[in-house]
Amino acid sequence: MEHIKALQDAWTLLEQKYWYESKHGNLRQDHVRLPNGVEILDYMLMEYADWSGVLCITEEGNVLTVTQYRHGAALSSIEFPAGMVDEGETPLEAAKRELLEETGYVAEGWQPLMVCFPEPVKQTNKGHLFVAHRAKKVSEPRTESTESLHIHAFAPEIIFKWAMEGKVIHAVYQAAIFKAKLMGII
Repeated sequence: MEHIKALQDAWTLLEQKYWYESKHGNLRQDHVRLPNGVEILDYMLMEYADWSGVLCITEEGNVLTVTQYRHGAALSSIEFPAGMVDEGETPLEAAKRELLEETGYVAEGWQPLMVCFPEPVKQTNKGHLFVAHRAKKVSEPRTESTESLHIHAFAPEIIFKWAMEGKVIHAVYQAAIFKAKLMGII
């Protein structure tokens, strides 16, 4: 019932203007009217492509991570292999591609873990997270020129501890770790 009420509270879009457009994302200004009649002339949104991430469990039972610098936080971030879903690609296909490209690993089994809106207030994209089971290394990583990744495999209890302590700084990956723990996956 809460979902139905939320739809009744939807804002009315009156006008849109794009300030910036690129292959990495668009900056959009919306003029909206709230259900109570109040208008917001400059509600700014970022349009990004959906992305997929992989909580990868190796044949040895470890969780594969990639650590990389994140400029918004100005910190190194412990994360999972992930990337944008390309046009014409399913989220699962993107997850498999990103795992291979970023780590050189392939997995025998796959299961969906969660779909979320990482920042529903100001961004339009969804994150699709999957669990990859029994992964093994088959090649060297083939990262993009903009990526500088450090690959590590850790015991699941270490990853869970780091998420609890805030050492995993990315909220989506924290949520994925907590959900996987509750589901008995890690």
